[in-house]
Amino acid sequence: MLVALDKSFSGFSGSLQEWRDVSFIMKYGDKITKIAVVGDPSWETDMMQFLGAGVKSAPVRYFNPNQLAAAKD
Repeated sequence: MLVALDKSFSGFSGSLQEWRDVSFIMKYGDKITKIAVVGDPSWETDMMQFLGAGVKSAPVRYFNPNQLAAAKD
């Protein structure tokens, strides 16, 4: 799975009900074998925690915007 944060990304929003929707992870979670996130370095800690780095079986890596090609690999 590749997550690319836009330069305008300013954080998480939405209602509590939206965050309780786990249908995507229930349907696809066991098919995700690795996760790459591309974004501003200031979001690394929050995104790694949000994606469960170190807890999930799929490895999670964070990349700077100029490393998009490496993230796709």
